[in-house]
Amino acid sequence: MQSLLLLLSGLALLIFGATLLDCGLSRLARRAGIPRLIAGAILTAYAAAAPTLTTGVMAGFRGQVEFAVGVIFGAYICNLLFLLGLLALISPVRVVYRMVRGNVPFMIFVAGLVWLFALNGRITLIENLALLLLVPAYTAFVVHYARRIPSGDHEPGSLPTPPQKNTVAIPVLVACLGGCAVFLYFGAQLLLTGALDLARLTGMDELAVGLAVAGPGLSLPVLVASFRTGRRGERNLVAGNVVSGNVFILLCVLSLTGFAASGALPVGGALHDLELPAAFVIAVICMPVFVTRAVINRLEGACFLLFYALYILLTVLRAITSPLYPVIANILFYILLPGTGLIVLLALWFAYYEVKILTADLGDDVADLAMTALKNTRKIVVSVVGVTLILVGIAMMALPGPATIVIPLGLALLSTEFLWAKRLLQYVRKEVEYAAARLAGTEKKE
Repeated sequence: MQSLLLLLSGLALLIFGATLLDCGLSRLARRAGIPRLIAGAILTAYAAAAPTLTTGVMAGFRGQVEFAVGVIFGAYICNLLFLLGLLALISPVRVVYRMVRGNVPFMIFVAGLVWLFALNGRITLIENLALLLLVPAYTAFVVHYARRIPSGDHEPGSLPTPPQKNTVAIPVLVACLGGCAVFLYFGAQLLLTGALDLARLTGMDELAVGLAVAGPGLSLPVLVASFRTGRRGERNLVAGNVVSGNVFILLCVLSLTGFAASGALPVGGALHDLELPAAFVIAVICMPVFVTRAVINRLEGACFLLFYALYILLTVLRAITSPLYPVIANILFYILLPGTGLIVLLALWFAYYEVKILTADLGDDVADLAMTALKNTRKIVVSVVGVTLILVGIAMMALPGPATIVIPLGLALLSTEFLWAKRLLQYVRKEVEYAAARLAGTEKKE
């Protein structure tokens, strides 16, 4: 009873801390005039994942690595299956095409990358660093997509708002953010103590408690944030927020937990059997579900809830080494999943034109990103080579002949991209012409 009380108290503090963090960041965003779509896709999603981050990192520092990994994957799977399924069952969840078509492929990529990294039984320090470095790239990626969403996809509450002057004072906001950090810290402490005591009492291992108890509990802040988003008239942002939060969990929470656990994160064999493939398969299934009719309907929500119930059942049966585990696992992998795949394929067949439009849009986006990258790469190459030539020319000034060739050559190369270099090159050319005229005795005095 005491363990359960500690666990529930920790969850309550974590939920309150995440809600306080979300409110503070939202007010700061409104004060700065940041559009609500961008604030929701980044700030709300990341704030809702803050309890998972706090708990995972603290568990890593305390050496409870199995529990930390269970919390991370438990929250990830619960967010996609239970949370989205519950919200869709209450009321169909509308999906913003442009937002999700960028987020979901990125989530599929990240889930596959984590699975690939974990194949050898551990995620190394370098792999954790690679995941962490993708966080700013993903944030910029989401902002890029959010800015490109046409006004017709915005609901009234998500339109960009001008900066507000008469809002809560900055010291109050800072105190609010500081208070949320205190709630998150003590909430994580209570959750860790209560969950591990519960594991000892029930005979379940730490991984199972993290997957089936603590992870789903840490998804409650995401549920609260989703209800708050819906109450503001922004239900079209819910799916994007959940996906953004899940990508943040796999990139930031997983990598920082690995750093806290001495740099490398052990990934047990049990995760290879169920959680790692489930994380990737669920991400893949989300793509056609989100694409068809741009809405998650009640039937799809009910299917999500059914799969989550089966997942929790399998987790518990595996923890207690029940003989029913392989039977239900075979039913899931060889009957239910193929049947779901067939239904998804049929849905995609009927939504052929929607998928065709989506594919065309994705092609345009890839082309735009490739052109931007190519343009920037060319500028970088030109800058490096041009400056190198100029520096070499300066170093060779003891030999006037080579220097007078190399320095203008570097300026000529830079002038293909930069106006300042073009003007400097024209100045050098005029000086050279004037010096040649003086040597020939044909200069004209102005």
